[in-house]
Amino acid sequence: MGKSVVVVEERESFGGHTSTYIVPGTNAPINFGVQVYAGDEPSIRRFFGYYNIPLIQVQPSSAPQSNTRHVDFKTGTEAVNFTVNPDLSAFSVEAHKYADLSFQTRAPSPLPADLLLPFRDFVTKYNLQSSVYKLFFQGEGLGDLLSQPTYYVFKNFSPDLLDSFLPTSPGVFIVPTGSNQEIYQRAQADFGDDAIVDSRILVASQRSDSGVTVTIKTPTGLQTIQASKLLISAPPTLENMAPLLLDSHEIPLFSSFKSQGYFVGLVNVTGFAPGDEFYNMAPGATYALPQLPALYQISPTAVAGIYQVNYGSQEDYYPEMLVKADIVATVERVRRSVLGAAVARGLPPVKLLAFSSHAPFSLRVSAGEISSGFYTKLDGLQGYRSTWYTGAAFSGHHASHVWKFTEDIVNRMFA
Repeated sequence: MGKSVVVVEERESFGGHTSTYIVPGTNAPINFGVQVYAGDEPSIRRFFGYYNIPLIQVQPSSAPQSNTRHVDFKTGTEAVNFTVNPDLSAFSVEAHKYADLSFQTRAPSPLPADLLLPFRDFVTKYNLQSSVYKLFFQGEGLGDLLSQPTYYVFKNFSPDLLDSFLPTSPGVFIVPTGSNQEIYQRAQADFGDDAIVDSRILVASQRSDSGVTVTIKTPTGLQTIQASKLLISAPPTLENMAPLLLDSHEIPLFSSFKSQGYFVGLVNVTGFAPGDEFYNMAPGATYALPQLPALYQISPTAVAGIYQVNYGSQEDYYPEMLVKADIVATVERVRRSVLGAAVARGLPPVKLLAFSSHAPFSLRVSAGEISSGFYTKLDGLQGYRSTWYTGAAFSGHHASHVWKFTEDIVNRMFA
């Protein structure tokens, strides 16, 4: 497009929710943030193709076989005769009615009443009870799945995403090298000095139709940037947006968002049988869904003794110190129950190897605000005061959703 671009990144490197751990003493990567790229969205192919990074498609059935065990993580007790329906085809039929929801900000007009139902009521109305447990884990990070407006469930579960997990599908995309960080490393190198990392906006002293002026805090001091346009990709919470010196049009919208906590990590734990993976279930609870905050699952990686752990809370500001402590305590509890206390006592303690917070996650508003045109007003902020927005609060959560939406926004910015 012939434009000059500067990227300001709060973290030490590009990547967002992509996190890759390199096993010490090896070059073996373990992805514990973004795992795969689901949905055959052309933007995925374009992004990887631009940096000459090959992609391959694998069917879910081609993944290493695992022994799934369902355990009450509160007690460590394993469930007996607990079965999960893997078939989401009935849910997918409903999702196809709202295929565009993940790729746009504005809600459909007219707005179907079904989208405003609490998801528990939608489940009952369409007899989807057998799908709920699997959806809860496919949609980790969404918080209280049953209470939220159905609108957000379908915004997260687009038909292309659901279809990519079917046995008849070509499957999901993965990077042959095993490192999802590679593409961001190349992008950061491509930007060179125009990639300003470990930095954040202190204040946008001027935002108007004529351009923007922002002051950023970098490791080497303050820096002022003047630009014709500003694109924000951070979650648009009121706290994150405060440096923009919001006006009376912006404050009511950004202050309406509520969000969840979602945290991912890797633990070193010995004693589990190869291939064992553990899913949290709550005996006696509706659809056996565990109450958050809690660990969702303990899943093996390609490296023996290293397991991925995903944790959710219904509050985005849930202290990371408590999350880390609960992860270790929960894994210890499950191991003690599965192996027996005597055996577990003789093993090395569980160790948290890597951790990343995705909070604030899954930003949302109430059903009443959705029906009152919240998302039409939010989309109306695009370009206002030379400021544009992208990210999961404006589209769906998955890479295919965000990347396609971002392409569209950038095209609008420079149309």
